[in-house]
Amino acid sequence: MSSTSPISLSGLASGFPTEDVITKLMAIEKRPVDILKTRLQNLNLGDAQYKNAKSRVESLNAVLKKLVTPSVLEGDPFKAKASKSANDAIATATVTGNASAQTLKLEVRQLATATTARSVSNVASQLAAGTDLISDVAQGGITSGTFTVFVDGAAHSITVDATQNFDSVFTQISALANITGVSVSGGKIQIDNAAGHTVQLGANGDTSNFLDLTFLKTGDKTATSVTSSVALTRVNLGAVASTAGANLATPLTDGTFTIGKATFDTTGKTLNAIISEINNNADAGVSISYDVAANRLNLSATGSGSALITMADGTSNFLGAMGLISGGDSTLSQTAGKNAEFYVNGTQLFSGSNTVSSSITGLTGVTLELKGQNVGAPIDIVISRDASKLETAVTDLVAQLNQAISFIDEQTDMQNNNAKLKGESSLRRFRDQLRSTMSNPVAGLTKYSTLFSVGISTGAVTAGDNTASSKFQFDKTQFEAALASNPDEVSALMVGATGVLTQLKTLTDNALNDDANESLDGLFAGHNNSTERRIKDLNTQISRAESRLAQKEEFYRKQFQVMEMLISQYNNQGTAITNMANQIAANKG
Repeated sequence: MSSTSPISLSGLASGFPTEDVITKLMAIEKRPVDILKTRLQNLNLGDAQYKNAKSRVESLNAVLKKLVTPSVLEGDPFKAKASKSANDAIATATVTGNASAQTLKLEVRQLATATTARSVSNVASQLAAGTDLISDVAQGGITSGTFTVFVDGAAHSITVDATQNFDSVFTQISALANITGVSVSGGKIQIDNAAGHTVQLGANGDTSNFLDLTFLKTGDKTATSVTSSVALTRVNLGAVASTAGANLATPLTDGTFTIGKATFDTTGKTLNAIISEINNNADAGVSISYDVAANRLNLSATGSGSALITMADGTSNFLGAMGLISGGDSTLSQTAGKNAEFYVNGTQLFSGSNTVSSSITGLTGVTLELKGQNVGAPIDIVISRDASKLETAVTDLVAQLNQAISFIDEQTDMQNNNAKLKGESSLRRFRDQLRSTMSNPVAGLTKYSTLFSVGISTGAVTAGDNTASSKFQFDKTQFEAALASNPDEVSALMVGATGVLTQLKTLTDNALNDDANESLDGLFAGHNNSTERRIKDLNTQISRAESRLAQKEEFYRKQFQVMEMLISQYNNQGTAITNMANQIAANKG
């Protein structure tokens, strides 16, 4: 109504119920506007249900696309294959729709293994000596505390301070009765004892891990000695490799080296960083680790097979210093992997990988995964049609189709008080087209020319029929029998050039088409455009009508205001005349 505050009339002069009269007059005036608003509300409600119908048709169309025009990733469900191995521990197979149904006899005589490389000798790091600080070995992991040495069963506590050298610990051990000496040779610690006496190391109350990290607890024992099982090294993986602090046996020259197709630069990098770079570079084709206990680098090709690892020093001597190249020869440190050897249907084959593609076997669409050996005991791998994916898609199709048809029936039913699309003939025609298309026979086919013949059926098409009997149903048993009998004809019936589902997809594609050229719009885009125009027109009519109502109310108020003013004037004049008459009468008296 008016944006300004309306004139308020109390009717005090006339005693007339002005506000009540104006309210009732405006209610009469507003009836055409209320009709327009009701029409707009119903239009919006109907449009919302039309969009709901579109959503259901979109879901149906999405299932049709998977069946009629499947993507490469999804694969054609009509061609889907499955494989079953008699022993998954020996081998499995992955198959695509191009694979032929068949049974393979597979015997695996040798699995493919990876080529490995190890430092030719344990020379990577400097070996520990008695004068070395305890913190210089085991990456500084030896903790301060105590450990126990038992001599002839008597326990003796030895104190370890990680900031001291080994000799300070050896002195304490040597001072024990019947211990004849402690020494380090080739990085191994040896504790000697007098003949006829026993030495045992470690107790559960020890607070230092000295015996563990010096490998004495697992050491080699004789009647007169205990020796570390592994030589102690001084390598510092966190120090720049080319500096003295890295404690490498052969000083490292900064520069480049290559592994596989990758080139690496050692300049300013720690051994940890160099190892990490190699592991993170796929072009190197190896995984690498530093074996502290064995004092060497270990490499393993990321792929299997007999091919050797390509290694060469460039401006750096890294590979030589690590013992991976000796005298310029990179093969001395390597142990070649093995190719897989297997038989398929009696034919001997070889593969550098345990994942064997069709390019090696000649089996189109089949990839074998070799996992174990079964020499002399071939297993069967059966490749057959896989109807499960197709049945799932058809089940989904029937469900989506029923949902779309039922929703349209419900919303267009003239007898349904809650229906918002009563009499929507275009939508009803589309619903009828969905049902009739599903019943269409396909020319040129013999045994399976209708969906009914392969197990997809429904009751009779009846106008307004929304009962359970009219819904489409899917008989999997009948469908599987048809597939087994004539899969090509079933495929032609459903998704061939003139197949039923191909027709249905075209029908839904057209209905959902939304083109820049409105003349090419489908059912839903056309309805949306028409509805938008109608909503815009109604909003314009309502806006104009409400503007006129505001003016009308203003007019009524002004007219009643004039009436009240006139009545007030008349009342005032009447009062004045009465007063004068009373005055004259009083004077005469």
